[in-house]
Amino acid sequence: MSKKIRFTPDMKIIAAVFAHPDAHTVFRRHGLKCVDPKYADSIELCVASEVETMREGAGLHGFDLVAVLADLNALPPSEAPAP
Repeated sequence: MSKKIRFTPDMKIIAAVFAHPDAHTVFRRHGLKCVDPKYADSIELCVASEVETMREGAGLHGFDLVAVLADLNALPPSEAPAP
């Protein structure tokens, strides 16, 4: 069964990345460099992603929170686990 995730400003960055297998590509497209796909089956994250919400990350790193959330919430439902 596929699952549609709702991404929110108060979601931790790490939770967002692992909520959908394609979420890391959205972050990279928007210039968030601390989300780095090192290998095909794993993602390397900076330590701040464990404590920063997406709202905090947008303020600290200057990415457009509204645009990132729109792109994340536009991802299709996924049956595959995130990397």
